[in-house]
Amino acid sequence: MAKFFKNFLSNVGQGLTNPKGNLGDFQHANRLFVQSNYRLAPKQKFLYHVVFNINPAVKAKTAFIANNATALNMLVKSVDLPKFKVATDLVFQYNRKKQIHTKVEYDPVNLAFYDDNLGVTTNLWSSYYGYYFADSSHGPSAGSIPNVGSSNVGGLALGGVLGAGLNLVKKFLGKPAARTGSSDPSSPAAYKNLNYARENKFRYGLDNGSSVPFFTSIQIFQMGRRTYQCFTLVNPKIVSWSHDNLNYASGNETTQNQMSIIYEAVVYGVGAVKQGNPTGFGTEYYDQQPSPLSVLGGGSASLFGQGGVVGGISDILGDLSNPETFKDPFALFGTLVKGANTISNAKKLTKEGLRQEGFGILKDALGAATGINLNGVANTTFPKNNGRGQNQTTTALAPKEPVKPQSLTASQQTLVTGTPGALNSLTTLATTSGVVTAGANAASQVQALMASGRNPKLNALAQKVVAEIKK
Repeated sequence: MAKFFKNFLSNVGQGLTNPKGNLGDFQHANRLFVQSNYRLAPKQKFLYHVVFNINPAVKAKTAFIANNATALNMLVKSVDLPKFKVATDLVFQYNRKKQIHTKVEYDPVNLAFYDDNLGVTTNLWSSYYGYYFADSSHGPSAGSIPNVGSSNVGGLALGGVLGAGLNLVKKFLGKPAARTGSSDPSSPAAYKNLNYARENKFRYGLDNGSSVPFFTSIQIFQMGRRTYQCFTLVNPKIVSWSHDNLNYASGNETTQNQMSIIYEAVVYGVGAVKQGNPTGFGTEYYDQQPSPLSVLGGGSASLFGQGGVVGGISDILGDLSNPETFKDPFALFGTLVKGANTISNAKKLTKEGLRQEGFGILKDALGAATGINLNGVANTTFPKNNGRGQNQTTTALAPKEPVKPQSLTASQQTLVTGTPGALNSLTTLATTSGVVTAGANAASQVQALMASGRNPKLNALAQKVVAEIKK
């Protein structure tokens, strides 16, 4: 225990005298962007959700879009936030120049959609086009996918089969068949007679009897830290729509639709992000299984960590204090699951784990009180030998040189040169191994190298010859 406090106080002393150590972060950026739960950190561009609010009076005519509203919201590939231009005028007040506002202009907002296989985004434009402009209402191609009232391909196919069967019955009974939305190569009757006639009963252009707006609003939710900033575009109108281009060479690209809208005003709002708020967020197409880091998903075997025992107890008390928990059986079951996971995590707590958590909490508290960090990297705790002080010292050893064959001693050299045939055997091995060049003076070269002892390869061969002699 005495050693633990000694090492701990040594760490504190080093932190006070050399707070950054050998490696330090930028405290300014850390305090501005990281501290206070990333309160001032910049928002991410990909955290957004768009909601298209169609006028209730129009939904009856656009059932396909109404039934696929959530999918439409999810298919927004990119969107611009509102932009403003404020006009001013310079006036003079007894020779004093003064700028006054004269008007505010709203720049168009551009959106890009994924061009999906079901045709949800394309049908948004065809429904809008057919609602405002009578040009699309002529002929069998009505400018709108049939309102089958389904958000899946199976329902669309079933609706097509039922519609075809209904048309056969109507044809048998002598009644006009319903529009199928199929393509007709012939020109519609409204465009065959190019001359003006009094008996012309067709409508064109804006003469379509549309009196209420198609959209009541379009909402853009910019999200971050479980909250959202909402931009509501009031009474938006589509001013341009662009289908993509097609190209056989673009085998790895997908098509998209682009739309540009204008609007009458912008209303701002803020709120908490939760399931269903914004509209459609977290309801369809989302993985709703709880995270394993949460208490409902299992939590962690820690006391104060994320999904730990203290956090589990806090969540349970929060659920029990909420009257809505007892009204919803699924919410009550979730609270019971949290209780079971919290008890299981409490049984897994160990003394070593609690000591590590306590050390981390104490270090953070001292750092917050002194305004400095107690180790070299901010907000980072390095292992300290199971919490008992500094790391153990490791002695650095010099790299070992490879073992070289020893040169022959004077007695071994005499043994080689004095033994009949030994020098010839060594010369033969040296020439075949490429140590010396074969020739009349090969033996003299071997004797010179053997005497110097500077050729490791010859030394190894000579050691083998000596070993053979001694056998």
